[in-house]
Amino acid sequence: MISKEALVAALHEGAYRAAAEYYDYSKTFLTKCAGESYMVACMAQDIRQTSTVPFLCLEYCNGTFTKDLKENFRGPKGDFQRGSGRIDMVILNRDRQLKFAIEAKCNAAWNDTYRPDIKRLLWLRNKLRRNETKYDLIASIFIALVSSSSKISFKKAQKHLVGKVKTWTDNITACLDENGAENYFFSEGDDVFSGIEYYKEKQNNLSKVYTVSTSLCCIIE
Repeated sequence: MISKEALVAALHEGAYRAAAEYYDYSKTFLTKCAGESYMVACMAQDIRQTSTVPFLCLEYCNGTFTKDLKENFRGPKGDFQRGSGRIDMVILNRDRQLKFAIEAKCNAAWNDTYRPDIKRLLWLRNKLRRNETKYDLIASIFIALVSSSSKISFKKAQKHLVGKVKTWTDNITACLDENGAENYFFSEGDDVFSGIEYYKEKQNNLSKVYTVSTSLCCIIE
């Protein structure tokens, strides 16, 4: 089974590769398009190259997840069990028990939808990480591809990116604290992807937009 540290590193690598490859294909940015599924697929590929995992499932349906459990959740059912939603990625052990649950966001237009994802991850943590045995959930992980743009320079875009990362961190922290989370930490990608997008302005002059992005993981234990 992959370790928590190796998994986080693979998630960062996959997110960076998704941004770079998408830019190479399209000369535009993953964070401006509906590229979440592509980012998740790249992360899954990097995980499989890093370590052997018994089962790695994408878009894991709530109904499938509930059927896979050996025993029912304690207490009343949560909204997660009642709905027909999906977890972006899960890693299961050989007994098909959930070890890691991962939710991802990459489009800035979806920033206001991250709270339900985090609440779902925290709910899973509370239900499945009970006695810290080998059968329990190891961690729930939320990963965001954070980006910033500037018409002035890469340096300006990078400066803005620092603020964007802090805003994401503060907002995620506030959501977790509001919902009683205690053990969590953040990990930022080591590499920052940079690219230039051109668009037309008046008098047929092309203007440059400098964009940078990085990945931010919140690991809930």
